[in-house]
Amino acid sequence: MQTDIILRLLYLFMTGSYCGADLLDPLSWKKERYPVLASDPSIEVYEPGHNSFTVDEEGNDILVYDVRKESIIEGDSLYNPNRHTMLMKIKWENGRPVFNYK
Repeated sequence: MQTDIILRLLYLFMTGSYCGADLLDPLSWKKERYPVLASDPSIEVYEPGHNSFTVDEEGNDILVYDVRKESIIEGDSLYNPNRHTMLMKIKWENGRPVFNYK
């Protein structure tokens, strides 16, 4: 199990090892090619976003995020209140976080 959630989650965006990296230097950061969260119509997850990280009682890393459950929004989406808070247990493989809705 990883030891520090902050350093683990910084890995999502950083190149290589985060140890000793200057987090204020833009060259220390790398944008992933694909979003780590994306819509999945098979389970009615649309426009995931507004996320945060926490740890559960057992020490597992948890992603807290919100989604829409409908694929088509009528009117201005900024004024649509139908977003739902979801939780996702983050798994780790080879030192990298794995995000999976299922």
